[in-house]
Amino acid sequence: MGRVVWFGVAVGSGLAAGLLLSLAFPPYRFGFLAWFCLIPAALCLRPLKSSLPVALALVSGSIAFHLAALGFIRQASTTGHFGPYTVLWIATALTAAAAWSAGFCLARFALPTSWPLAILFPLVYLFAELTRRAVFVFVDGMGFPFLELGFTQIDSPIAQMAALGGVPLISFLLAGCNGVAADLALGGKHSKSLAIATGLAIGATWMYGEQCLRHDGMADGPRVAVGLWGLDEDLSERLPPCDLLVFAETCFPGAIVEYDHGLSARRRKQGIREASSMLPVQFAPELDNETLEPRHIARRFSAALVIGCRRAFITNTRTRVYNSALYVDETGRRGCYDKIALAAGGDFVPYFAGLLHVIPIDQAFANVPRLEDPSFANPIGFDRGSDYPAFTLGVHRFAATICYDSCFPFIYRRLMRNRPDFFVQCGNETIDSRGVGRSTLLTMSRFRAIECRRAIARSVSGGYSAIIDGNGRLRDVVSTARPVVAAIPLDQRNTLYSFAGNWTAQFVATVVVARLFYRFVVRRFSRWFRFDSFSSGVHWLPAVWRNIAANKQTQVCSTTRSLF
Repeated sequence: MGRVVWFGVAVGSGLAAGLLLSLAFPPYRFGFLAWFCLIPAALCLRPLKSSLPVALALVSGSIAFHLAALGFIRQASTTGHFGPYTVLWIATALTAAAAWSAGFCLARFALPTSWPLAILFPLVYLFAELTRRAVFVFVDGMGFPFLELGFTQIDSPIAQMAALGGVPLISFLLAGCNGVAADLALGGKHSKSLAIATGLAIGATWMYGEQCLRHDGMADGPRVAVGLWGLDEDLSERLPPCDLLVFAETCFPGAIVEYDHGLSARRRKQGIREASSMLPVQFAPELDNETLEPRHIARRFSAALVIGCRRAFITNTRTRVYNSALYVDETGRRGCYDKIALAAGGDFVPYFAGLLHVIPIDQAFANVPRLEDPSFANPIGFDRGSDYPAFTLGVHRFAATICYDSCFPFIYRRLMRNRPDFFVQCGNETIDSRGVGRSTLLTMSRFRAIECRRAIARSVSGGYSAIIDGNGRLRDVVSTARPVVAAIPLDQRNTLYSFAGNWTAQFVATVVVARLFYRFVVRRFSRWFRFDSFSSGVHWLPAVWRNIAANKQTQVCSTTRSLF
């Protein structure tokens, strides 16, 4: 009976910790819970007589957390309580929970459990997050960007630490606080001194965040209009003068066709037919439809435009279809950004097109380009972009991203190489019918602004359109009634994170992988090596080589016999 009670306590503590942690994330945003709700997970790192309760606590807590925190995927279902996105929610949550638990156990096995939990638990927790992200690379080629622990502190001054080490640095600090609390509960060695050191670190980061928030060196830049969801005829009459209009993702009706000028007329016509089989083509140079030509739209609004559109590009070999942001002004096309981070289910069908026989495409994948082939034998979805351009607007430079791109910091770091003064972001969140996932995507956009110290003009249909300054603060949030025109706050500060990259995650991965190498390789082949004294200049050489160098023939023979 005592064994059953012990297992029940383990499962109950895991469930409680997982559910409490889910409340720290958007849309609930009880960020203070992240400072202590992971104490049961930290206690799992100490050796026990039986590992089964530890495994039960980890698995139950991980499943509860991911099911609760990823509920916004289920809310996107348009077919009632059980639909295509409900299946996607369950599959994503269970896969993420399994990957996180596997990473946690692997790091626990690699690292010494005798280390203080203030150091051990942050390493283990961040490695679990890295494992979860890496597993999803095999699904969509990008990884799992959600539910990093640092996202819970977006409304705290500690969020400014993202400019130094990104969200993983904040996660490391939060996990360290949970580890210190667990050490104090167990009465571990040096727990009080580590608690004092952690408290000083938290105080220092808080002061750094407050200093960043008091920064007032932002000048007014171009006037930008956000919250534009469609090409209304009377929009120019309702907007005050502005320099740039940012429209939402795929708001252009139909598709725009472009091609290389060196293509033959026959190949151009064939490419237009291919594009028409995937998307409803509305504008192409071969078609006589000047009203939808981008430069005529810019002339109608008397301003430069960034328009979210579906773009078909014809080459000699095939027709590629991109989810694009087209930059045009009254003189014509000025540039184009093709979406890099494609969302599985929103931009392409993962793995096999036969999935469409199970999931209704008109309900689940309405935005995905598709062929008329009824067997769905061809790949279905947008092509992934590969360029990171920057555009010129007067004396300023800006870069564009689209929706899911905001979840991946490396895209913004690559764009920062062109030194933009600000970012514009097109998005489409209309599928989030209950608005649960909108807070999550807005939080990620705010962190991207902090990491780069660049303002973001966010224009999202069905979501939060806003002007975000370089400190991650919301300057102007759009209501559903009308768009907002505001000056972009220009921030010229540089950040360590945009220069050095994700060094926090790289450090954690290096430590864990090095320990795994030591346990699996060095220990197994320890008879080949001798690590007796660091005073010897050749102590890292294999024993056989050292004996040969010393001309000790007798020891060489005996050592050789022992090896074979």
